[in-house]
Amino acid sequence: LAVASNHLILMWVFLEWTTLAATPLFQHGGGQAARAGAWKYFLFSGVGLALAMLGFACLARGSQTIGVEPDFFGDSLASHASLQRPDLWHRLGLVLLLLGFGTKLGLAPMFAWLPDTYEVAPASVTALLAAVQFNVALVAVLRVLMALRPMDPQLVTSVLMVMGLATMVMSSAGMIVTKNYKRLIAYASLNHGGVIAIGLGMGRAASYGVMLYVVSNAIIKAILFLTAGKIQAHYKSQDVSQVSGLLRDLPYSGWFFMVGIFALLGLPPFGSFLGELIMMSELIRLE
Repeated sequence: LAVASNHLILMWVFLEWTTLAATPLFQHGGGQAARAGAWKYFLFSGVGLALAMLGFACLARGSQTIGVEPDFFGDSLASHASLQRPDLWHRLGLVLLLLGFGTKLGLAPMFAWLPDTYEVAPASVTALLAAVQFNVALVAVLRVLMALRPMDPQLVTSVLMVMGLATMVMSSAGMIVTKNYKRLIAYASLNHGGVIAIGLGMGRAASYGVMLYVVSNAIIKAILFLTAGKIQAHYKSQDVSQVSGLLRDLPYSGWFFMVGIFALLGLPPFGSFLGELIMMSELIRLE
């Protein structure tokens, strides 16, 4: 419903429902850590979506100041955005929308929930969040960009670039210090969110690379998190040092995990490599 909705506020409502629907699923993991992860996910998602709603309110206020009736249908917004001169309310609304929906993608500065939540959630729930809900939130960002980017393209590009680069730096630092393989995949997912934000910030031909990158990584992350759950069930640990002889003990899971890691690193010939190549080509062209 969120993906199919053409009304941005209605899409926001359906995205909020995904948060409410996913939170109770953490209880299947059991234990206090899973409950703490559920609360962190719920609070961060709630705050992010509240920022997005505040952004809608700012856009509505900006439209009223210039005598335009607020309309949050995507096609109507797109037709009016390029004709409006953005004022402070419009700029503030754009920034709040990107920050709010960016929280659902795990983008800086509201990224802390993602590695903690992905680590403690059951494998199937983590796969659902990483491969499905992430892309639903990404569709929300795409709808906002399609409708409102013409209003102030430079501001949108600057905000997305800063959020993307900051996210990549934070995730890289996290990958260096952690020895938990499930958390490592979570930090890699965080890094992917940063790459996607940079691609969306560039726009133009980079958008094709973003789409290829998103589809490829959705499949990869689902496979990796489900396989990580199988490995954890067998070795009773998420510590990398406790996992040895994986190809011997769990040959299918071992091969899936190994190939998935190669794809996650963006090695050829996987779609993530081609997507990054397209985005890098556009970045070089812009420079």
